[in-house]
Amino acid sequence: MRVILSIYCLFVVSLSFSQGEVIMNLVPEKNKLEIGEPVSVKLTIDFPAEKSNQQIILPMVTDSAKLGEGIEIWETSPPIDTFFEASNGSYIKHIEQDFTIASFDTGLVDLYPLKAVFDGDTIYSNAVT
Repeated sequence: MRVILSIYCLFVVSLSFSQGEVIMNLVPEKNKLEIGEPVSVKLTIDFPAEKSNQQIILPMVTDSAKLGEGIEIWETSPPIDTFFEASNGSYIKHIEQDFTIASFDTGLVDLYPLKAVFDGDTIYSNAVT
């Protein structure tokens, strides 16, 4: 399932790069969890490779990051960056970081959007409930 979701995301990203935009997404492993159950969340950032020499300030996903009320960060992996070829022949830089979170609250828990700065412009990821 995770492989299919990754392939779908890469396909959608490759179609959307005709205008050279930056796309940042949060994708949780699952949307329902038990109290205290760890869940893996993937942060992905995709942008045209020709813009890779511009100033990029990535969101810091660490133990001290404020992701939302009642959310704890248990583990983070270092960001990994790769390149892939889009359907139009251009190259896309893909940055990916995994982290594990848990919540001890009941009901709906919101994972706030993360913020990155790309060549002076602020971009936000999606919010996850």
